[in-house]
Amino acid sequence: MLIVAVVGSKKSGKTSIIEALVRELSTLGCRVAVLKHIHHEEFEFDVPGKDTWRAFHAGSVAVVGASSSRTLIGIRGTMELPALLRVVEELSAPDLILLEGFSGELSDLSGVHIISMGGRNFALNDGELICECRGPGDRDRAVSAVRALIGKCPHE
Repeated sequence: MLIVAVVGSKKSGKTSIIEALVRELSTLGCRVAVLKHIHHEEFEFDVPGKDTWRAFHAGSVAVVGASSSRTLIGIRGTMELPALLRVVEELSAPDLILLEGFSGELSDLSGVHIISMGGRNFALNDGELICECRGPGDRDRAVSAVRALIGKCPHE
């Protein structure tokens, strides 16, 4: 499983880099998954008042919203990064997983490739710094670094 983590301080351009990577690699046929670390304990990915939101807020331990085009899963409680990676790999079989944030958990993983935003320091086990970006304007540099890393996507 190929993992690239985009790390940096708040407002450093991480989301813009992730968005550019997903857009570019998806057009090449790559299956890209994104795991986003959210620092707020309470956040919503569902619409307040709708059925899945109501079931979750009523106390369900898990809620799945499924349509003909996508599936959203809400699980009460926390999961460590290695477990999240296994779930994403099992459910969506991506060619590449992009991590936004998670810099405090990267030392627990091996073989992670890093894009550093704004010179952010981080702890690595045996990962590799593949690109340093000053901000969202360096998105082409980040895309080039990841494309060189993955070569040709299996689904092209």
